[in-house]
Amino acid sequence: MPLVKSVLKSKIKNALLSENGDDATQGQKEAAERLASKLSNAIDSYIRSATVSSTGANSGGPVISTSTGIS
Repeated sequence: MPLVKSVLKSKIKNALLSENGDDATQGQKEAAERLASKLSNAIDSYIRSATVSSTGANSGGPVISTSTGIS
């Protein structure tokens, strides 16, 4: 599954707004938008900074590897 930051942001915002039901004020909606943006940026940056180590072989076709760790 690809990492799509805009989808992550939307899901965070919807989760935040769902706590208010249909009664969210404009201020709460704007705050949810800002918080969702900050959280999705932080999560995206954190996930993309991971280093994946693997061992494998390529014989001219697809690489077959075994993950040995993520840090």
